[in-house]
Amino acid sequence: YVIMPLLSQKEYNRLKANLTRAQNTKDPKKVLEECNRAFTIFDEQGYPDAWHRWEAAQRTAQMAINYGIPYHP
Repeated sequence: YVIMPLLSQKEYNRLKANLTRAQNTKDPKKVLEECNRAFTIFDEQGYPDAWHRWEAAQRTAQMAINYGIPYHP
């Protein structure tokens, strides 16, 4: 039986800010990297209620890469 540390508000705010910074670069690869980093932390510490923010960003960035279209967050 393993007790996982819960995602703190401070960590959530940091991850959200990192996602926003990545989106502002308009580089879909940076957005994907940040989403993957966040999902790794979520897997370890639990998913926040607004986890869909990272899922939507990940889908949009992946679509921009797959179809060669400009990334617009």
